[in-house]
Parts: sequence; C-alpha cells; structure tokens
Amino acid sequence: MRSSECSTLIPQLVTSTEGQKFGAASTEQQRSQVLQLAQQLKQEQAAAPDSSSSSSSDGPTAGALSGSWRLLWTTEASVHALVKGQLLGIGVRDIQQHIDLPGKRVTNTIAFALLGLQLQASGPLTVLNSTRIYYSFDKLLLRLLGLQLSLPLFIKGGGWTDCVALQQGIRVMENSRRDTLVLQGLPE
Repeated sequence: MRSSECSTLIPQLVTSTEGQKFGAASTEQQRSQVLQLAQQLKQEQAAAPDSSSSSSSDGPTAGALSGSWRLLWTTEASVHALVKGQLLGIGVRDIQQHIDLPGKRVTNTIAFALLGLQLQASGPLTVLNSTRIYYSFDKLLLRLLGLQLSLPLFIKGGGWTDCVALQQGIRVMENSRRDTLVLQGLPE
C-alpha cells in the first residue's frame, strides 16, 4: 500500500467517525462515508498485504492485535441501543476491547456515564487464520462503585471477527453479524 494513501485514508476515516456516538447518531450520509472509507482501506490492504501490514502469514502477531482498543464507530445495533440508553436508560461513556493473544482471551468493556458503572464480557479466543479470530464469551461482570458482581450469561455471545485493515493504530473489523467496526489502539 502506498504510504500517501494510508496517511490520507486513516485520518479521513477517524475524522468521519467523530461526533457520531459510536455510530448510533450517524446520519445515512455519515454512515455511508465511514463504510466507504473502511471499504477502501480493506481493498488497499488486500491488494498489498506485505507493505504496512501488521499481520504475518501464519496469524495475527501479538504486536498487531494484542492490546487495548477504543471503539470509535460501529454498525452494531446492540451497541447503538446501549449508547442511546434504550436498554439500561443510561448513556455510554466509552467502549473498549482488550485482546490478549498470548493468553487467548478477549474482553469487551462498556463504561456507562453513571457512578463508574461498567459491563465487561470476556471469553476465550482462537486464531483461525491471519485475519480472523473466533471468540465466545464465558464471563459477564458488572462493576459499580468499586464493587464487582458476576452475572449469568443468558445468551452466550460470540462469533468471529476479521481484521480487514490495521494501520497507524486504527483497526477496521468486520464480524460474523456483518457489522463493521472502527477501533483505535490505546497506549499500554
């Protein structure tokens, strides 16, 4: 991939996600713009996998996917419902994902805008190929005011996600529900 394309597409993608509350407040035009930029990145990554790619031929490396990521934008309806306060009546402050490839676990954390309330789902992951991981959640925690409560998993969530582009600390993913996600790497 030509570095000039990367240097313009990534900032355009990040800018296009701003002010959209993780995609829940996107207009059709904004949604279309984000998806178009994500698709362009995916096509460029596929066309030149060896240059600027952060995954090896035998699987994502710890340096590529392992770490903490902040969700910038998604098409996931369940996330949009949480962000809009439709499920708990409380707004969302932050959504993060932590991928631990050596430990083979993924943890998704939703931080709400009330008293440090957090929901955290985690589970084992399996690297299926150079871009795809499979996970199934086996643990759900509720955190509030420094207390932690383990909750039953009524619905066992999970599926696969493909990392279709990973450059300049930005990860574009597609999942088994046909959703698109844009995440930004966090410093460790």
